[in-house]
Amino acid sequence: MVEQNPYGGNMAGSNTYAPYQEGNPKRIKLSDVDKYTLDDYGLNVGAVKEQLLGINVVDPVTGKTLGDAYYKRAINSAVASVEKKLDIKILPQKKVESKDFYPSDFSAHNYIRTRNRPILQVEEFSMRVNGQPIIQYPSGWWKVNSLGGSISLMPTLGAAMPGYGSYTGNYGADYFMGNMYQSAPLLGAPVMNNRTTTSPSLFQIGYIAGMLPQAREGVEEDWEMPQDLQFLILKQAAKDVLEQFGRLLIGAGIASRSLSVDGISEAIDTTQSATMGGAAADIIQLNQDIDNLMSGLKAKYMQRVGII
Repeated sequence: MVEQNPYGGNMAGSNTYAPYQEGNPKRIKLSDVDKYTLDDYGLNVGAVKEQLLGINVVDPVTGKTLGDAYYKRAINSAVASVEKKLDIKILPQKKVESKDFYPSDFSAHNYIRTRNRPILQVEEFSMRVNGQPIIQYPSGWWKVNSLGGSISLMPTLGAAMPGYGSYTGNYGADYFMGNMYQSAPLLGAPVMNNRTTTSPSLFQIGYIAGMLPQAREGVEEDWEMPQDLQFLILKQAAKDVLEQFGRLLIGAGIASRSLSVDGISEAIDTTQSATMGGAAADIIQLNQDIDNLMSGLKAKYMQRVGII
């Protein structure tokens, strides 16, 4: 069965498409993109409770336990926080972006960086002017960097598109002389007043951003979720749960409590104070674990710097 193109089909108007080539392998079915949940990545209530093994979060007054709904909210919050800090996406999601044309990027194999990463696969790379399709670039020319979240074009020598001569491998000799159509038919760059200029929202890119669960234990691909990322999110969620636990020990802001009945006395002393929660020591340990995990993940994903 042929999948339908959610990005509008090819330039001839067909609903079939074949965007997957050597530089852009297929890693997920489009019909499966919205089916993935955080549970598929081991991010669930049970996994958070494993981080808190031996700790039962119960209100000593009412006997009510902390519900699973709170654990789920803690996981969602941790995922959102980590995605922002590392500039990544976890769950697969369909994205469509319009990108501006810059002559300098254009001459460097039309290097374009997407707003979301990692990239699982690209579905469309085209040139449009005010929404009007102009060129659908051949998928064999696409070179996708999954981890970095970028895509470039590398035409095949001798290849040509309708209205252009054969590509000879010459990007720059005639480019800055305004003869782009003759020397580099790759792109059909906009030429205004006999010179190339920047153009807003000229390119349209449709792609799938996010990660897949790790397929093989001990082998981590660029488009898969690292084990340390999973652990980081679980520890971040566990920290939120511990804050609730610390308030329930003997009451918020109370350091000690004693009880005496008929000559029998009981005293409870904690490290809690007016400024320190009852589970502060465990939270500090979790923060150290999170910092160690984050340093390794930052080295993997690095911080992308852009100019707006």
